[in-house]
Amino acid sequence: MTNIPETEMEIAIKCVHCKNTYTIYAIKTEDYQRWVNGESFIQDALPYLLSWERELLLSATCDNCWQEMFGDNTDNEEDLGIDE
Repeated sequence: MTNIPETEMEIAIKCVHCKNTYTIYAIKTEDYQRWVNGESFIQDALPYLLSWERELLLSATCDNCWQEMFGDNTDNEEDLGIDE
């Protein structure tokens, strides 16, 4: 185990698809608790995490598996069905 401050935590999550384990480091404990307790959306509580790290916390799906299943999920007007 690494030496982390008491105000931070690390979480190891196994992807439910590929079964690889990923560790997310330097999560502020207070921010994580706000999200877990439903006080804040994950992107508001943990904005300093990368989007794939937040998705891993939400769905236990790693970025590789996400990309395999859904491809590039960038929002653009064509994908959203918005006419210019």
